[in-house]
Amino acid sequence: WTGLIGMIQREEADISLCEVSITADRSEVIDFTSPLHTAVTRLYVHEGIKEPSIHWYFRPFSTSTWLALIVGLFLFTSINTLLHYIIYRLLGAKRRAGFLSNLFTVVTIMLQQGRTDYPSKFSMRLVQQCSAFLFLVVHIAYSAKLTSLATLYTQQPPLHNLEDVLKSSSWKFGIMNGSLPFNTFRTAEPDSMFGKLWHLKLEPFPEHLMRSYKSGLSATLAGSHFAFMGLEDSCQDTLQHSFTSVQACQIMALPQKYLRGGLSFALQRNSPYKDVINYR
Repeated sequence: WTGLIGMIQREEADISLCEVSITADRSEVIDFTSPLHTAVTRLYVHEGIKEPSIHWYFRPFSTSTWLALIVGLFLFTSINTLLHYIIYRLLGAKRRAGFLSNLFTVVTIMLQQGRTDYPSKFSMRLVQQCSAFLFLVVHIAYSAKLTSLATLYTQQPPLHNLEDVLKSSSWKFGIMNGSLPFNTFRTAEPDSMFGKLWHLKLEPFPEHLMRSYKSGLSATLAGSHFAFMGLEDSCQDTLQHSFTSVQACQIMALPQKYLRGGLSFALQRNSPYKDVINYR
């Protein structure tokens, strides 16, 4: 064994200062304290930039609501046009606004744009005030729903699991050198998924065997087609303390979890400290 496990096996160290993964092959050469908690490994990929399409601006309302707004728009326009016609015919007004002019007026009210001229007749002002109040309520509801959708929007992951990494020729794959995933992939059966990933994605590319979690996550952030696999706790801690909030938000953890197991302190075989640490 090399690294930390090798030092404890050779009795160069009595106990590890950090938690290590409990595995069957490690248990043959060293002892472990009682598990502290359960650890899992996950895939981390670059989330990319959120680019909502034009149809996003129509999502806050259903089709029936949009149709009702269009009907309301033309209804207020028609009422305004009718009132202008009545005033022009019965009261002898000097000019009469047509349908397009009234449509423009209602549209400006709907978009909450100001106007410099106001109708002199109470009936016209009443219609415009009713339309302004209605469209104000619609505007508030639309803005709130659009903001909610934009906040809750999540980018669809470019990958779903390790099988997608294996099938894709453009995606690169990296893990921590000397870690539990490293030993798992290296010793896996050649025909298994882990074994194929080792021979196709890891062994030919030693630069993908990372020396730290920061370098692995940085590679994910730098390349849009690089997937890094690491312990969830360590990756989350690295994202929190070694990256800015903007950078951390661009790295996505895929939902599927791998290599679930316990974490505990490593000890020499038959160490006298084991019972002391495990004492409750």
